[in-house]
Amino acid sequence: MNIRKKALKIIMITVLVLLVVLLLMSRVLILNEFKEIEKNQVENDISLLQMILNQELERINTINGDWAPWDDTYQFINDRNNRYIENNLGDETLKNLDLNFMVFVDSNNNLVYSKQVDLHQQDADSLSKGMLDYLLAKNSKIEFSDNRDYTAGVIIYQDQPYYISFRPILKSEFTGEQNGVLIMGKHLDSHFRSNLAESLNMTVEIKVTDSANKPGSNYKKVPDSSILKDGISQINPINREYIAGDLVVKDLSGNYRLRFRLIEPRNVYAQGLKSLYYLIFVFLLSSALFSFVIFYLLNKTIFIHNDEQQVLLNTIPARIFLKDRDLNYISAKNGFRLLMESIGIIPAI
Repeated sequence: MNIRKKALKIIMITVLVLLVVLLLMSRVLILNEFKEIEKNQVENDISLLQMILNQELERINTINGDWAPWDDTYQFINDRNNRYIENNLGDETLKNLDLNFMVFVDSNNNLVYSKQVDLHQQDADSLSKGMLDYLLAKNSKIEFSDNRDYTAGVIIYQDQPYYISFRPILKSEFTGEQNGVLIMGKHLDSHFRSNLAESLNMTVEIKVTDSANKPGSNYKKVPDSSILKDGISQINPINREYIAGDLVVKDLSGNYRLRFRLIEPRNVYAQGLKSLYYLIFVFLLSSALFSFVIFYLLNKTIFIHNDEQQVLLNTIPARIFLKDRDLNYISAKNGFRLLMESIGIIPAI
């Protein structure tokens, strides 16, 4: 292998080693930084999702806070008058309130009246017996510490999630003895999911999980926020194009049963990859230019003299005369002089 090939090999190995070092450092310093920015962005979106979910549950609970402590509602529990139903519980009332059902229960946990509407198919009906039994069973376990106390959150019935609010029925201004309970609820169906996705401008999934499955250790608690408390979240990349952020909340039984998943495009990560590829491209271009300049300078200053030496040493007289000489110290200039001495043209020094 001649000296040119050796030099070229050394340059290529050096560039390759530097490229590997650059890739490792870039992954740690650049790509990981973009991943952290991406993670913070998804965490902010989860916080925004939690805020929207809380606002909706608070809205339902506030409506219940207007209806339950009301003289007319209090009287309706006592006499079950039809005028209250005709004036206040028409189909349009629940649709305007964006509620799926209302259930009126007396102080002995007996059903007084129930009303259910489908907010999207424009029909109304009474709640199923199974649903009523489920709500009455829940209600029997609730105790209100004072007239302004309430219970609100998530329930899961037949693998379907609902927002629910329980408030004591009182006279106006939260006065008088508790005369029963008013229950209001909303189904978290596909339309609710679509509205969430539109508000957040991203894909949203809602899934009821098995109560026996406990969240893994990779979940972390999110700050308590209003009614929906003890939520936990995790962030997982799906692939190089999408990342998922999960928010899991407890139902009223204290189990983590309801998962909201945000699916977002990995724009930040893609920008990080783009920056990394650009850096590698610049490095390769610079390395190619640097290698060319170094090789050119070596060729002009060292390789050319080596070529002259090789031509000189390949002559027959030089092979005979210089066979025992240290060739490391023979340049093209003194090699020519030694050759002339060997054939007697000039006297030896």
